[in-house]
Formats: sequence, structure tokens, C-alpha cells
Amino acid sequence: MAIPLVLVHTGTQFPSYLNDCIALANKQGFDIHLLLSGELHPYVDKSKVKLIIAEDFEDEGFADYQLSNYPQDFKDGFFTRTSSRFLLLHRYAQQTNLKSFFHVENDVALFDDLQTTQKVLEATDKEMFLVMDHPYRCVPSILWFRSSCILAKLAEFLRLSLSHTDMENLAFFFNSYRELVGNLPIIDRCIENDFKIDFNNKLADLQLIFDGAALGQYLFGIDNENPAETVGFINETTVFSPATLNFTWRNQLPYAASAGTNKIANLHMHCKNLKQLLQ
Repeated sequence: MAIPLVLVHTGTQFPSYLNDCIALANKQGFDIHLLLSGELHPYVDKSKVKLIIAEDFEDEGFADYQLSNYPQDFKDGFFTRTSSRFLLLHRYAQQTNLKSFFHVENDVALFDDLQTTQKVLEATDKEMFLVMDHPYRCVPSILWFRSSCILAKLAEFLRLSLSHTDMENLAFFFNSYRELVGNLPIIDRCIENDFKIDFNNKLADLQLIFDGAALGQYLFGIDNENPAETVGFINETTVFSPATLNFTWRNQLPYAASAGTNKIANLHMHCKNLKQLLQ
């Protein structure tokens, strides 16, 4: 059975790379759900994607949600939208009784069907898994949810913390609910830290590493006028430097090695050029 993969876009402008994200996910056989304003549906390549009218799952709490101390005119309300999507995601998962599903950001390239990952995560006592790349930061490039129950807790947490970004709040959520929230492996070796975070957690079971932001930024650059000029960019926050890894591509799939060689499950394509991975 195909694994549910939920994408969310709450903006008023359609990001063209979203279709490339969907195309890459389709190659892995996911059951793709896309929550998007009905006005933007005509821009979507509708092959193998369930188009959901986002407005059908908006409520008063979603409409009133707004981060403080961040400009609302930046990138179509970017800072508020990156957090409010989880309110929308909660309502959708709750009303459709969605179980054991993944959520990725719209500029993420997937290279694995995550069938083994889903089984491993379901066998734990956790309700959610995310990508911690620093004790105080989670880049939500890819997340797994057991059900809408943990999303209800996350949505309430976000409503009470309006002065922090999604990356900060998800890290706070992880650190506050470690009995419920686990982290996916981002590196194939142990990284000593004072926060007791195992950055290669579950690696032996998953045989995959997951990218918060650092790998995609290093390999393909960051979002600016000429991303190619920033290839080799070292993320300023992540707990390891991707320059310490050896990268290889096999059958158009990426692998990384330091202590061992593991397939990369996803790349966060900060440069927004996902199309190059479809060639």
C-alpha cells in the first residue's frame, strides 16, 4: 500500500518547483495529498496527486494565526505560513483520520519510498519523528506523524509560542516531548553534545540519512539570484559540516559516507531547482 505523503502550501502565489517535488515523490510511489488554495489548483500537474482545497480545512484559529516580530510582507507571509501550515495539517489529518503519514516541504526531493522507514517508526513508542540538526533547531524538511493526535499537541504548542519560527518551535517541541517525539538520523557517526541528542538515531534500522537543510545546500547551493555560485555552502547552524562527507550518485540516487555509506532519503533543495533532479 502506498504511503500517504501530505504537502501543504498556504500562500497566494504558486511555487513552480512544487510540481517538481510532486514528480520526484511520484517516482517513489507515494499517495500524495496536496493542500492548496482552490484558486491555485489549475497550476498543479494533476497526475497522481490528490488535490485538496485548503480553505475547506481553515478555521478561525488558522485565520488569526500570525507570528510577531516577523515581517508579514516577506515572501507572501513566509514566516507565519511555515508555522500555520501545521494547523491546517492537523485539521486535515483529523477530519480524514489519516494515519502514519509523512509531510515534506515543497522544495524537498525524495529518493526513497520510505516503506522500511514507516515500519521502523511505527514499531517505536513515538508519535512523531523529525529532523534535528542542532539542539535548538529543527528544519521540518521531512516529518512523520502517527496520527492527528500529536499534531493537536503541536498545533496548540505553536499557538502559544508566536515569537519564534517553525524551526525554533519544532526544536522546543522535541525537547519538551521527547517521550513522544523522536529524531531521524542526519549523519552516520556519533556527535558528542550536552543535550543527549543522538544525531544518528535509528541509523542501523533505517540505513538512511535525512537532510534538514545542510546536504541540499552544500550540493546544490542556496536560494539567491545564482544558486550555482553558492554550491559548497556550509550551513551555519547544523552540528556537522557536509564537507566532511563523501558524496556519490548511483542510478540517480544520492549516497553519503564518513564512517559508512548510506543512502540519502531526501535533499532539501534550498536553491529551488528540483527540476535538475528529474533529468
